[in-house]
Amino acid sequence: DIIEYQQLYKAREATGRPADESHPASSGSDLAKTYMALGLYSEAQMVLKLSPGAEAVALGKLADLLENRRAPDVGFFTQMASCESDAALWLAAAELVSGSGEGVARLQGALSDFRKLPLRLRIDFTMLSVPKLEERGASALSQKLIADFNDADFANSPQLQFARALIEMDGGSSAARNTVESFLRRPQFQEEALAAM
Repeated sequence: DIIEYQQLYKAREATGRPADESHPASSGSDLAKTYMALGLYSEAQMVLKLSPGAEAVALGKLADLLENRRAPDVGFFTQMASCESDAALWLAAAELVSGSGEGVARLQGALSDFRKLPLRLRIDFTMLSVPKLEERGASALSQKLIADFNDADFANSPQLQFARALIEMDGGSSAARNTVESFLRRPQFQEEALAAM
């Protein structure tokens, strides 16, 4: 975690520093990407509001999706995926969150892009996707997502522990059901835990 925050400090410093030949100017989008890689989506949104351009708009839509506080803009991600093949991953997430079954097949085709994401984004993507995949009976795809994490990742991430418990509960594990029930006391997980019960 300290290393991540050191990276954030460097990115913030670079954004405020005037450009010269040895250090090109960093943009607000660069700082927003750093915030997003750390799971700080609200902070990224604040920076993006001050950053002009199409990249800032796209990053803002992505931050909205990952923050999962409002309905995703599926139309926007559809347009992005038609231009940028690596945007298919984000379209898959937007489709899953919005209840579209097309997201399952699209995610299956974008797993290699998922594996390239920074750890925090992979964790948040997993937390966003696994409950929706389990609702659709796509437990095999859920298992592929969590297979990308190691024991230390699980030990340090309640989101991954919850996602694994959802998958195991779908397989009939009573211990996993108890774990999911324990997450009912955490506001971040209540909606997904109630839906799974």
